Amino acid sequence: MKMVQYPQLTPIFLQILKQKENFCLRERLSRDKWDGMTRDSWIKVCIAKARNVAILEVNNQKFDREFVLAINLVYIFSKFHPQYLTLQRNTQILDGLREKWINKVHPDIFLQSESRDLYMKIQKCLIIYCKNDIADNQILFDLLKEFSLSAISLDMRPLIELCTNEIPNRASTARKIKILDTALTKI
Repeated sequence: MKMVQYPQLTPIFLQILKQKENFCLRERLSRDKWDGMTRDSWIKVCIAKARNVAILEVNNQKFDREFVLAINLVYIFSKFHPQYLTLQRNTQILDGLREKWINKVHPDIFLQSESRDLYMKIQKCLIIYCKNDIADNQILFDLLKEFSLSAISLDMRPLIELCTNEIPNRASTARKIKILDTALTKI
């Protein structure tokens, strides 16, 4: 195999494979035929397959292990590429995450702690998205609003950090004005 041309893909791919919940993905990848592919093209195909799983499962109405896999994949993609959810091709994923955040349910197949971990991952994905200047301000307000209404006890520290440090210190003036306009129209 050739050396990797796109070294930025390797840490993303390794992070995906390391997740204990990603056993299904490791199984899928091990069954596929990879004859004659360079390591680069193999990693690109694997990441594309992971993205397709994320799109299908985030918008799925079922809460199952595949859904958890999808949320983990979206979180990993967002962590390594903070603009991931702002890309036009990923609007389905963003809409699915927002819907799951707003309509929180406690799936019967999960323990309370598993539901909490799942929603914390969704929250982290949406916070990473909200750090971008082109982010939809409504999602920021959805994050804030849901803390007061949520039946699932979640940690507010990441959101407090976003609202007290990240946005005031790093956001552009235009973004701050848009947030203020959105807040004033909500009142």
